[in-house]
Amino acid sequence: MKRFSIPQFNAVEVATICYLLITGAFVGFNYQVIENFWVHLLARLLMLAIIYFIAKKRENGIAKPILAFLSEAYPLVFLSYLYPETDALNNVFYQNVDMAFVFFEYSIFG
Repeated sequence: MKRFSIPQFNAVEVATICYLLITGAFVGFNYQVIENFWVHLLARLLMLAIIYFIAKKRENGIAKPILAFLSEAYPLVFLSYLYPETDALNNVFYQNVDMAFVFFEYSIFG
């Protein structure tokens, strides 16, 4: 029986894991306000599993070209989900935060 071990993560993976855990806690604590909160939590679990899988395979020395490509490309794929998600997270505090920034910018620059 193999023991569970945590692989060595690179800097991008550590930053991504921290972001996913922090925003996951934020979503969990504000589940009443965030629409379809369970989708956001499920996506985070899936992303964490992918990061673990890629790091584990890299640590085991499995050098397949597709794995090398995935280890470099997955952050961009994650970003395509995480960037639009910030709108849902921003709406917890302000319903239309964009107009607040427009007003702030206008008050400074005219």
